[in-house]
Amino acid sequence: MTVLALLLPSGANRWANIGVGLLTMAMIVAMNLKPDLDNVFFMGIQLIALIAIVGIAWRWQTPDRTDAITP
Repeated sequence: MTVLALLLPSGANRWANIGVGLLTMAMIVAMNLKPDLDNVFFMGIQLIALIAIVGIAWRWQTPDRTDAITP
């Protein structure tokens, strides 16, 4: 995702982050159907971080072009 974040335009980057974040959340939960206590702890940390990533990507706005150099 780091390379994609640098290469994709902002709109595609936003939706890629949202999609991959949701997919990763689903995979984390699906792979830990019978977790023990330490897996629950680390799964919670991962899910909180992914929720933050998806939330930040959801609130992204299209950058203004006012900073571009005009002739």
